[in-house]
Amino acid sequence: MPLPEHGVPTVLGKVDESMVGKKVRLVGRMLWYDPRSGLIALVDGDRAVLVDVSLCVSSNSSAWVQEYLCQLVVVGYVELNEVCHFF
Repeated sequence: MPLPEHGVPTVLGKVDESMVGKKVRLVGRMLWYDPRSGLIALVDGDRAVLVDVSLCVSSNSSAWVQEYLCQLVVVGYVELNEVCHFF
C-alpha cells in the first residue's frame, strides 16, 4: 500500500496564488483559534494564514488550542478564500 502524498515543506511567507491546489507542509505559531468556525491563524513573523481545523479538532481533544503561540505543523492543500489577499 503506497504512502499518502506528502506536503512540500514551505515557508509560510512563501505561500502565494501559484500554490493554490498544491499540498504543503507549514510550520508556524498559533495566534488564535475560533471554536465556532474551526479556524486557526498560523503565523510566522509578519505573515499569517488561516487554517481550517474543524475536521481535526473535537471538543474532547482541543486542550492544545488554548496554548497561545504554540508551535504547529500543518499539512494540507492551499485554497483561496473569498476574502483572501496575498501581499
